[in-house]
Amino acid sequence: MVQEPGSNLPAPYVNPWSLLLRDLKAVGASLGLSLREVFRRNREGTLPRPPFWPEALRSLFWPLLVVLVLALPTALVLVLSKAGSGAVPGQPDLGRPVGSEAIAVASPDPAPIPSPQPAAPSTAALSTAAPPLAMPPAPPGPAAAPAPAVTRAQVLLAELMRPEADGLLLAVEEDA
Repeated sequence: MVQEPGSNLPAPYVNPWSLLLRDLKAVGASLGLSLREVFRRNREGTLPRPPFWPEALRSLFWPLLVVLVLALPTALVLVLSKAGSGAVPGQPDLGRPVGSEAIAVASPDPAPIPSPQPAAPSTAALSTAAPPLAMPPAPPGPAAAPAPAVTRAQVLLAELMRPEADGLLLAVEEDA
């Protein structure tokens, strides 16, 4: 037995993943050859078929059988899924019409869900905000003081105060 120099293994090491890849290629090649043989035998008409099948359609028997075998379970699943999407068994379905009259189900209005407070706009939102199309005229009266300019530190601080940012932002500093 010839060992590789510098190897402490009693046998040469072969990666099992490369062996698996080689074996999968061999299985694929074998399946391909078998499939080609089946197609050839079907074309020649040497595959077994029932005696009632016409001789002129001998090459269509197995493809039609395969399509039928695949279509029946698919149709069964579709029918059962449509039947299963109806009412729950054991409970009356009050939303469907019964006879000539329909039963109306009055559902109470759900309690209003409080909306979360809007977060402060980010700097990207401030810089890309489009101006409104039309501004309503200002009511006559004393002029309002201009709004103070929002600094980047204030925007970042507002981001820090959001509940979703808990633990994500630790400190906010404005760089010079």
